[in-house]
Amino acid sequence: MPITYTIDVEAGTLLVTWRGEVSLQELARHWDTLLKDDAFHDIARAITDLRESTFAFSNTEFWRTIDHHYRDVIEHKPLKVAILVANEEHEKYAGIWTTLVPKTVTVGLFYDPTQASAWLQSDPDAEPVE
Repeated sequence: MPITYTIDVEAGTLLVTWRGEVSLQELARHWDTLLKDDAFHDIARAITDLRESTFAFSNTEFWRTIDHHYRDVIEHKPLKVAILVANEEHEKYAGIWTTLVPKTVTVGLFYDPTQASAWLQSDPDAEPVE
């Protein structure tokens, strides 16, 4: 599967890794699986690593999938998400996701995994440094 995840329950952290070409069906299946995982609802921080992936869907398809599968689920809980990107395409899709998430979600885009991890562990109100 091109999208995998692990949850460190003790640390309250989610790591999502995208690899290879990701289809809309694979993305929807990933979100369906993740959202049914009871441990997901207890996390406070997440890293999503897009650096080794490409997208086999349009901006509009991505937006509709987010709106259908994911948007309302995290309304109830503050969440800090670091998105690791490698290029402008990654930034574009991360930006689409960022515009659709509720205000309880703080998102930072990073090229460097060390900076992403440090930001996640910092004060909850700290601004991301790219």
